[in-house]
Amino acid sequence: MTSARRAAGLVVILLAMVFVMDPAASSLPAQEAGSVVLDPASGPVGTPVSFVGDIDPSLVAGVRARAYFALIRLLSADCELIVGVSDGVVEVDDAGHVTGSFVVGGEGGCFQTDVTRRATPGRYDLVLGCHACSVGTFEITGSSELPNTGRASVPLVFVALGLVSAGSCLIASARLVDHRRR
Repeated sequence: MTSARRAAGLVVILLAMVFVMDPAASSLPAQEAGSVVLDPASGPVGTPVSFVGDIDPSLVAGVRARAYFALIRLLSADCELIVGVSDGVVEVDDAGHVTGSFVVGGEGGCFQTDVTRRATPGRYDLVLGCHACSVGTFEITGSSELPNTGRASVPLVFVALGLVSAGSCLIASARLVDHRRR
């Protein structure tokens, strides 16, 4: 192999490494959807959120048609979770100035599947107008209420009462034996 071929091979390998190591070089250009400020920017499921900002004017028709209005998070290679919002209101003018509000939903579906999942804590993209049109982020935090882990176990209550009764009987009998020895 000549040195020119070696050099050419090395250049090809280096260029391939640049594309692998630099996600911006190997990915499609991001959709310039715009940006909104969410208030609050985090909270548990059920949090009312308001937002204000500007979007690309080319997205105005999709926003008005409510093509997409959701929170999206990549959970795994198999599930990009799309969490619906409730009580959603969006107002947008022709220039792309947008205001609105919504309540964070508690359940969603995995994109292009029939799988549904509960919204889990983490960072979600707010999308308006199209699936790839992220305009802001919201962090779903843990719930302020305890999770439902099952029904109360009535048999365990009876076991606990039985153990308390047995312990009381043992204490009483120990005192009686101690009293007779005196």
